[in-house]
Amino acid sequence: MDASTNTVFVDFGDVLRYYRKKKGISQELLADGVCSREYIGLIEKGKNIPTLYMVDAFSKKMGINLFDAYALIIEHNDFDTHLKIQRMDDAISAQNIPLLYQLAVEYSTLPGFSAGVPYQCVMHAFALYYSNMLHDYDKAVDSASKGLDVSGLSASDRHPFSMLTNLDMCLLLVRSVALCRAERYAEGRSDLEFLRECAKLRFTESHYIANRNRRFDINIFALTTFNLCEFFPDEPERNLVLLDDSIKMLDRYECSCEQSDLLLYKARFLYDLGEMNGARNCFNAGYYLIVCRYSRKEADERAMEILEERFESLKKTT
Repeated sequence: MDASTNTVFVDFGDVLRYYRKKKGISQELLADGVCSREYIGLIEKGKNIPTLYMVDAFSKKMGINLFDAYALIIEHNDFDTHLKIQRMDDAISAQNIPLLYQLAVEYSTLPGFSAGVPYQCVMHAFALYYSNMLHDYDKAVDSASKGLDVSGLSASDRHPFSMLTNLDMCLLLVRSVALCRAERYAEGRSDLEFLRECAKLRFTESHYIANRNRRFDINIFALTTFNLCEFFPDEPERNLVLLDDSIKMLDRYECSCEQSDLLLYKARFLYDLGEMNGARNCFNAGYYLIVCRYSRKEADERAMEILEERFESLKKTT
């Protein structure tokens, strides 16, 4: 009980455990098709907060509506946690990493940010700051790994994709990039390949309410493909397979914005393999998509970053 407000604080996990036992449902049965039994244990211990997809799945399995309890607990228990998390998300969207770090330092001392999703948000903020501002990739990896420990994820322990939350995927992405930048390529590649497969399975098999996260999953899918090409450019044949698979998937879901860099990378690898006609076609398509969204100057700059010395010979065809 909080002495200043006389409010009794209850974890959602307490509510979940109460109704699960009342209904005579085991952790294994409740977790089946939703997440792992270990993840249920973390929720019931107050060490993690379920996604809305999970709350919906638990409600259906137990024949009760848990959303009201979930909303009330979020409203009364977490000291404006959601507002603070939104401020960090806004800083990420604005690419204001110094502000993000400032907020993470401020929030890391608050009781509501010592476990579960709030703790993961703080660790994500620290990981981004260390990686993008200080270029201290070892600290970035350490922060991201601490955030992933909340979900029971580690470098050697791979869980079913249905267990991953959006925040888990963000932490995996920043860790994989930091590992590659630290030249720990085998570990970074393992994270990227696992994350790419998770994203692909999530949006093709629709394991969430009304595909509300599909755009997020497609962005992660495209980013992991991009980073595999970026950090492992000496495997053009393999990268072309990944790129063709990714571009086909993005076409299927009409996500042209995410295709531009992938098309430019495809042009690069086709160029290196001597397939000039295909390289020109891909270059023109990727370059055009960037011009449609931004400007010819920005298209030139982005294409130069990816294509390097190949740029001038391909640009003559635009």
